[in-house]
Amino acid sequence: MAIARPPIVAYGLYGFGGPDAPTRRLQTLVVQRGVLAQLLDCYLGCECGSDAVVCQVLLDKLLSDVDRAIDLYAQGSAERGEPEVRAAAYGQLVATFLQNAQKIAAGGTPISCPARGAVAWDRLANTLETIRDALLEPLPKDQQDNVKFAELDPTQREQMREELCLQKRADERLIDTLALMTPGCHELVRITGALGWLVDQALQALGVSESCPEPRPFVPQTPAESLDTQAFRPSSNRGAGPVTLGTIAKTYLEKFEMTAKTVEAGLAELKVFVATREALEQRVETQEGKLTKLEEKVRELQESVNKLRKSSSASSTAAPSEAPPPPSSPEPGAKKT
Repeated sequence: MAIARPPIVAYGLYGFGGPDAPTRRLQTLVVQRGVLAQLLDCYLGCECGSDAVVCQVLLDKLLSDVDRAIDLYAQGSAERGEPEVRAAAYGQLVATFLQNAQKIAAGGTPISCPARGAVAWDRLANTLETIRDALLEPLPKDQQDNVKFAELDPTQREQMREELCLQKRADERLIDTLALMTPGCHELVRITGALGWLVDQALQALGVSESCPEPRPFVPQTPAESLDTQAFRPSSNRGAGPVTLGTIAKTYLEKFEMTAKTVEAGLAELKVFVATREALEQRVETQEGKLTKLEEKVRELQESVNKLRKSSSASSTAAPSEAPPPPSSPEPGAKKT
């Protein structure tokens, strides 16, 4: 019953505050849902008039809405998250029914549902009020306990509108089922009209002026349309018309021309690159030639230096053997001249 909240909190195995407010609301909804189902079995007694059946169908719809709200609460985990806000839309349906219970519009004279189920109405109304209060509790309210839808976040109002519109579209499909279950017994148009009227009143209370959008079923594409969508057309032009062989050929031709232009541009860039490379290679060859000449000059200079070194070393070795002899000393007793 409170799987997502989780139920261990209710048993006191951990946490000291017990179940939180959304969990208590979920528990209240489950209990009151059972009470409501029991009371609806006794609502009409043996009366099966056309007006009474309209009220019975509306009440059975509210019972189904409570089931949907319980499913939403079981998925939630916050005080006012998306599941709780969507469940509040069903609380507004219950509130709308209670406000208009004596003047249900179903074509012709308004229907008073309290008069049709006088025996069980008091308990039924109390149960519906408890369910309404539990579902609308997360929403902002004024001092008179009226819901202030204008203070809701636009996203939350849109979530409630979506939920109500989903219910309206689902109710519109009930006429085929009712026609099979009760052939010729009642005016089915009145029943479906009352269901749509109830949702429209709830939408007006929500402050939504625009009507629910028409459903647009998704139709799978044919192979040709899928090929057109995925391969042959840009996203801005998809779905412009049927795909023919001429369209495909034209598309391929355009793609081929675009590819050819791309190749031509690439070839032009390649030619520029080759020309630049050839110029660089020529400059490299010129510089290599100059370098070779410089290396030859360096070798010649090196050879000249080596020759000079050899000649200088040879001259320094031969100089002592060719030197003149030293002067002789005079003999003793000789006269100087």
